[in-house]
Amino acid sequence: MADIKNKLKLLPKNPGVYLFKDNKGQVLYVGKAKVLRSRVRSYFEQPDDGLITNNHRLKPSSRLDLTKQAMVS
Repeated sequence: MADIKNKLKLLPKNPGVYLFKDNKGQVLYVGKAKVLRSRVRSYFEQPDDGLITNNHRLKPSSRLDLTKQAMVS
């Protein structure tokens, strides 16, 4: 999960297209966004304090429908 945290920090604030893939590399979902960083981060909940540390793990956002929560997991 630390790898995902680092990748989220590196995403541009530009428009873009993103892919969610499973462990085998198969595409589960294709999306597009006006602000790529914000859109991709919206799939994950951060700890209440807003800080991402090694003690806290990102998890699927509870605001997502159940299908997308399962995908993000």
